[in-house]
Amino acid sequence: MSGEGTLYPLLSRLRKAGLVVTKWQESTSGPPRRYYSLTAEGDKSFEAFNETWTAFRNAVDSALSASHGRSAEPGAESLVNEFRVTPAQDPLSNGES
Repeated sequence: MSGEGTLYPLLSRLRKAGLVVTKWQESTSGPPRRYYSLTAEGDKSFEAFNETWTAFRNAVDSALSASHGRSAEPGAESLVNEFRVTPAQDPLSNGES
């Protein structure tokens, strides 16, 4: 899982990019707290990410189902092909097939 070391830098980058706004609010139990809200641009970005993520997740699910001998959903092969990465595109690859 993620902790403060990954969450707050990410939120800071989102704020600097104009995707979230923050406000400080006094707390009755401790220091003031910062609350985050999506901006209109952040909402658009989230929707675009969500669409892309759903297609990516479906492709991975289909590939895993196929590798375990289960039949893939209709159209799954085209989804898998859509997200296929060539060795040249893969940052973990040495560029060879």
